[in-house]
Amino acid sequence: MVAVSDILSFGRDREPRWRPRRWQLAVAVAGIAVALAAVFIWYLPAQRQHGARTGPGAVRPSPAAQGEPGSPAAAPSLPPAKPARMTGQPLPRAASLWLLLGGHSPAWLSVATGRTEPIRGLPRRGNGYQLIRIAGGWAAQPFPVGNGCADCAPRPLPVYYVADRSPVASRIGAAGFTAPAATPGALWLVS
Repeated sequence: MVAVSDILSFGRDREPRWRPRRWQLAVAVAGIAVALAAVFIWYLPAQRQHGARTGPGAVRPSPAAQGEPGSPAAAPSLPPAKPARMTGQPLPRAASLWLLLGGHSPAWLSVATGRTEPIRGLPRRGNGYQLIRIAGGWAAQPFPVGNGCADCAPRPLPVYYVADRSPVASRIGAAGFTAPAATPGALWLVS
């Protein structure tokens, strides 16, 4: 007759054999994949940045050009003093591209000539105007002036509509916030 304690301890008297479980194998494979991806991502941009070539006639850049530690080029580079010039085909003089300029004195800017045309009907504001694109034109609303009350709702400000390429703005209402609506030509005036 076998005692109950012997039945419950069956198999425990042997030395446990280590076998990797499936999740341990999956973690190991994922770790290797992440390490390989990191090496791949680190290596490729360095090759493109230094213009490395492979094959016969390839010239290896100097350690300073590669930015290796201890070389003068390893120091972080400063941002450029001037913005980079845009390159590409210039617009022909006949192209009539007009951009709406916001700020204190909204105006239309002719890209071809560099001439600005002010928008009439917008009162001069100290903080300038924010422009919100809507179908067929723009909504112009003055930036709010701080009223010193953190818990107060913003007071409604006038909202103007400027049709595409129109030199005149028309007042359409007052709101605390303005947002384009889903319907073409519509605008939300939020109070």
